[in-house]
Amino acid sequence: MKIAAVSEIKTANFIMLGHPFLDTILRRLELVPVNGYPKVISTFHRRSIAVKTQEFEDKLFIVKGIGWSHGPPWTFLSPKDDQLYFGLMDKNSAIRELRVSNWFLNAGIHSTRVIKYEVLTENELLLFGLNQKTSFKNGNQVSPVVLVTESLSAFRVNDFTPRNHKDWLKEFLTHNKPTELEAQDIRNFIINFAEKLVLNIEKYQSLGGVNDTLSADNVTIAGEITDFEWIYVPGVPLPDGWTDKYLFERQEKEAIYYIDIMLALCEGLSVDITIRELASIGCKKLQNNAIGFSKCLMRIAKG
Repeated sequence: MKIAAVSEIKTANFIMLGHPFLDTILRRLELVPVNGYPKVISTFHRRSIAVKTQEFEDKLFIVKGIGWSHGPPWTFLSPKDDQLYFGLMDKNSAIRELRVSNWFLNAGIHSTRVIKYEVLTENELLLFGLNQKTSFKNGNQVSPVVLVTESLSAFRVNDFTPRNHKDWLKEFLTHNKPTELEAQDIRNFIINFAEKLVLNIEKYQSLGGVNDTLSADNVTIAGEITDFEWIYVPGVPLPDGWTDKYLFERQEKEAIYYIDIMLALCEGLSVDITIRELASIGCKKLQNNAIGFSKCLMRIAKG
């Protein structure tokens, strides 16, 4: 898929200065940024950057796997986790993200969309001080790739910081507007966001899925589910073997995740709201009362 025509790449983002091949990989991906991009959104997502192009100015492309965005160092082997290399994206994980993303797309779930992945070349790895035989702590070989994901917003719910709060708030208000018939009250913006999130969870759970990593880090400010590495959907088993084990109980737990996300959102908006109220807002949109998420959320709403 061709995303943009190639032209000169410019960025004033001081955090990215010194990256050994940023301009090269963006040219290869055919992502040509407009002024001010590529951009590091927050310190919470250290292996991704956001790119906006002239051809698609209403969308953002999230590029993941080209090293720590706040480097150097650009990559770092985790001293604790058996299969984690900070700054790198493994091909198996990228393939799984692509499969889950396509499943979500076909199911009509409001989410970011994985466009493609590209294998890092030998020369690019050498610029990181790595080679094509780089391994995880457990000895398994890493196959580093760059993943490109299309998104309405680069901000996640948890991305509000003193440095970017103004932009975070602007994007939240843009993507969660009440209808003209509704009062332009901040709580109606919050309700619109909550309803999108609840419908998302209900859709994939009704089809047999579960998101064990649903959090304020993995939902955009536009209400999109993102980061699919550890989401289970039928036909795409989890790499740790859990897949559909204790599925109902894991689905129930997503009600707690929903509450956590909404509390984080309200914190960023400086809005005081109770857990019961957040659960009640979610319950108003429920259509399937048989799934774990619905049953648990209804219990929370009742107190």
